[in-house]
Amino acid sequence: MFSAVFRGHPYIPVIIAALSLASAVATFLYARGKNVRPWPYAAFGFSLTAVACLTLWPSRGGHLAQCTVNRDLAEPFLTEQGLLNLAMFVPIGVFGVLATRQPLAVALGAPLLSVTIEVLQASVPFIARGCDSGDLVTNTTGALVGVLVTCLALVAAHAPVHPMAYRAAVTWRSAGSVAVANGIILVAFVHMAVVDSTSLQFATPDKSAAAERAVHNAFGDHYRTGAAQYMKGTQGMPGVVFITLDRGSATLSWPDQRDFQVSLAPDGVDGAAFFPVPGVANTPRNTQDAETIATTYATNRYAWGLTGSQAHAEPVGPNAEGGWFVSWRRTRDGVLMPMRLDVLVDRTGRIREVHAIHIDDPQNLPPTTISRQQAVTAALAASPHTPDAHVAGMVLLAVERHGHWAPTWLTAVQSTNSPPQATRLYVDATTGKTEPADPSAPNPTTTATTGTLTTTPNQ
Repeated sequence: MFSAVFRGHPYIPVIIAALSLASAVATFLYARGKNVRPWPYAAFGFSLTAVACLTLWPSRGGHLAQCTVNRDLAEPFLTEQGLLNLAMFVPIGVFGVLATRQPLAVALGAPLLSVTIEVLQASVPFIARGCDSGDLVTNTTGALVGVLVTCLALVAAHAPVHPMAYRAAVTWRSAGSVAVANGIILVAFVHMAVVDSTSLQFATPDKSAAAERAVHNAFGDHYRTGAAQYMKGTQGMPGVVFITLDRGSATLSWPDQRDFQVSLAPDGVDGAAFFPVPGVANTPRNTQDAETIATTYATNRYAWGLTGSQAHAEPVGPNAEGGWFVSWRRTRDGVLMPMRLDVLVDRTGRIREVHAIHIDDPQNLPPTTISRQQAVTAALAASPHTPDAHVAGMVLLAVERHGHWAPTWLTAVQSTNSPPQATRLYVDATTGKTEPADPSAPNPTTTATTGTLTTTPNQ
């Protein structure tokens, strides 16, 4: 979050440091005039100002007037941003107690400060920063850790600790007024979006190990894996492990580990960064050569994708300037099986991208009783489009829904409205029942293209 605000503006940290130092000097002079612990007060003033500047400095993003409420209270502690937010509030707890010697006031004031920051981030247009309940959780935790550690240290040193704030009535009335104002702003001006997950988490050891196995299976020891991160799945979809490579990136579905996709060095990088297929010495001159190279690679790495499958190769670009895309699909009784294997061969004859979905053919599929025309009729009847809508593409494939596999017509219903609209629907090939298509399903309206799992129209 902070790097996004400061990127390209090296003067911002300097300004924040200057403001924090000025606050430290002011609180030092104030405390010395009151004859109450000037150095802890100076550190407390520095911490408060630094936190306020870091969290409220205007962002270049758009103003959403929205606050995300994450049901998963543990998730913020598994992210880098969450740990930074926690650490940012520890000094407030430490120096707040050292300065005031009133841990209860600091323990209650820190969460109120965090709430106020989140409300300002969501409600003030020019700040345009994200409001997230996870920030409140981690900020509060950091402050409480600081309060607890400092209290224990003071007690061990036999230093005085005051249980109640001086002039408590004034303090609580002020805090209550701020809390009520925050509540009014949240209710009146901020939309609350409740979600199950909001950010990338640190990958646990089992996820990191699975990521390393997937990369090793694809390329042996040719590439090194870096830090892995995990994003929870939503709406019944599996989660994703994001893998950093020394020359590319990859993803692995979790927990099923069935879907692995890797893209090596980005565009413009010399082909030497891509994976050389052992035993291949010549560069491809045409589509047939590229298919031969891809088959050699797949035979050694993904033999399961070749058994009983049909290969399809096509150039990427009019003159194959992007290489050749080679894919394998398997059909049984006219039904496209869920297995997918896609390989992109670069102009140098090296492997640039791989997408492998390793799912065994489902057994005992129900019979296909709904014809193509019947599926078209059902899809059009279920589509919300105008009467002039038409089915732009469809494919019969095995789909797992509600825990069961069934032959299913995946259809794309196209409207002639301007701009054109498309609706993707499943039509059960046994019962004729329709429902919205899974967003991860192949696109039946386009042919196989680089990096995207798709199928040929009307296959």
